Amino acid sequence: MTHARPLRMAHWAIAILVTCQLAIAVVLTQLRSLAYGQLVLSLHRQLGLVILLLVVARFVLIRRQPAQTDIPSALPSWQQRAASLVHGAFYVLLVAQPVIGIFVAWARGDSVGLFGVAQVAAPFEISDVLRERLMTVHATTAMVLFALCLVHIGAVVFNSLVRRVSVIDRMLAPIPEDRLVNRIPIAAQLFLAFGLVIGTALLVGINAVATYRDLSRSTEAFQTGDVAVADQLRAAQVAWKDLSAAATTDHPDAAHVKDLEDSAKSSLEDAQTHAAGEIKAGLTKVIGQLADATHTEGAGRAEAIKAIDTTLQDLVDSLSVETLQHRTENDDKAARGHDLIVVTVLPMLLALGAWRKREVAWMAAGVLLINTPQYVRNMRLSGSPLGYESAQGDGFFRWRNERLGWRPLISNALRNTSEQLGARSNQWNRSVYNAVVSVHRALGLDPQDPDTTWRWTRYDPPRNANHESNANNRWHLLLIVAAAMWAAIKRDRRWSLYAAGLVGAFLLFCFYLKWQPFLARLELPLFVVSAVLVGQLVDGPARRSTWLIAVLSIFLVNNARPALFENCTRQLKGPRSLWTSARDDDYFRDISQWDNHASYTESVERVARSGCDLVGLDISRNTLEYPFQALLRERRPRVRFVHAGVPGTTELPCAVLCLDCAEDEKKLAMYSGVGAPIVIGRFLLFLKP
Repeated sequence: MTHARPLRMAHWAIAILVTCQLAIAVVLTQLRSLAYGQLVLSLHRQLGLVILLLVVARFVLIRRQPAQTDIPSALPSWQQRAASLVHGAFYVLLVAQPVIGIFVAWARGDSVGLFGVAQVAAPFEISDVLRERLMTVHATTAMVLFALCLVHIGAVVFNSLVRRVSVIDRMLAPIPEDRLVNRIPIAAQLFLAFGLVIGTALLVGINAVATYRDLSRSTEAFQTGDVAVADQLRAAQVAWKDLSAAATTDHPDAAHVKDLEDSAKSSLEDAQTHAAGEIKAGLTKVIGQLADATHTEGAGRAEAIKAIDTTLQDLVDSLSVETLQHRTENDDKAARGHDLIVVTVLPMLLALGAWRKREVAWMAAGVLLINTPQYVRNMRLSGSPLGYESAQGDGFFRWRNERLGWRPLISNALRNTSEQLGARSNQWNRSVYNAVVSVHRALGLDPQDPDTTWRWTRYDPPRNANHESNANNRWHLLLIVAAAMWAAIKRDRRWSLYAAGLVGAFLLFCFYLKWQPFLARLELPLFVVSAVLVGQLVDGPARRSTWLIAVLSIFLVNNARPALFENCTRQLKGPRSLWTSARDDDYFRDISQWDNHASYTESVERVARSGCDLVGLDISRNTLEYPFQALLRERRPRVRFVHAGVPGTTELPCAVLCLDCAEDEKKLAMYSGVGAPIVIGRFLLFLKP
């Protein structure tokens, strides 16, 4: 028996809106511009109020037709009780969540209204402490609601696949007895739907290209204008302060004063060529006053020099304000372009989910099953499911490209691919490098672009490295390409789509992450999942040729020999073989340049003797925590580690090791409550008495 039409409509409307709300909540964490943030937040609030009204309406409908809403008797008793509990929890949460959201809006100082019909302000004052608690409860309720949705959907799938009972039929329209005829042909419907999606994607893509092109021009102008002027102006100011000190002595060195004057004048003239507006006029005026000030004799000389020093400081202050304004404008352009893409991609993903429901559902379930714990941890730590954008969360060593677009994508794809092609022949490696550089020049790209290249590194010819961070897989890459070509030649739709998915994953990798010479190790998962594609190649044309499979296997095993026996850090032969070296020494093979083996060892000894089983690690200055953890676990297997100095940490360790913090006053003050500091080389160890 199916539910009445109003109940079905209310159910699916609530389901769609809750899905949208959960998606919008994720989108909100990725937005950067204030304009798009306010727009999406307003939509989030309006949909929440609509859900509240629909839940109330559905509750009224259920009260009027209780017989049609009973749990099916065909279900086991435990499922009936669980279903009643889940449905009750849904009602409570779907009413409580919008109400909490209303109070959060009031706590932010916003009024609440439904599509502009009426605006209701906060009826009483809400403190900042209560606001933070409301936001925490709102986020927690959303996670619980998401978990209930998974349980609800899982019950439907379980009954359908395991018990062969279709409980979802009650929420579907009854099957008509007569034939269903489409008034609009299916082809026309699909053409219109996908036309809208593709058209939207093209418009957004064109707009994004135009936005980032404008941003590139603005950024270039900012670097060659404001930044260059600021650097030269500061250099001139430093030179002038030195000149002031030298010129006001009793017996000034005329040659030294002249050199300082020329240095200041040269810096100001360079700044003048890049400046504009009032800054340029001010620089012109100061340049004209330099010679007069240095040649003035008597008491007026010090005053003239001081006046120019004051003018330079005023110019520096004015330029700082102007630079901040231009930087803010550029950041706003980047944020708007980023947010436009995010806001537009969401409906397309929902459309894809509606088109291929089962495939998308299984894919989404797999992704969430693997990544949800990491997403939750990232959200708690950084406020984003993707985590911090930089290594230390300070924006210095940023993982992602400074600009997103086709230029970084092409550049990173070329460089990352070339890193997998390193060989023993230096001539080959140089040829690969020259080819990549030539393509960059033909496209107007810079292979050393700091916006797409990891700080303090540069792109060089690939190497036949045997280090775990940049070892290449050129022969495996060749086999993957051959397998993809074979799938295309055979017009095997399934394997062609699989190959296209691998290419898409690689391009997404290049689109987001900066190139660095250590990325080869991060591409290993891509090679692992590509093995399935290579397997179908072996199962296809090579299946009938046993000798070909044997030759290929021997070749691949032999190709792994250098990585095993000649590994840079853990080789199996030679004087540093793993068979003859001590395990404790092996932990330091790859970090010997820091010369801190003794510091790790002494820190381990002191913590082990203290009996502490909850150790805090501060790795903000040095991230090489593994040797300490491994050595201490050998001594105390039950020891646990937590990261200290991280927001949200609630556990109080009985020992804290701060790596490379020996001269950091802030760290000394931060952990003084744990115990007296013990300086061990460049490390600081705090032990609870």
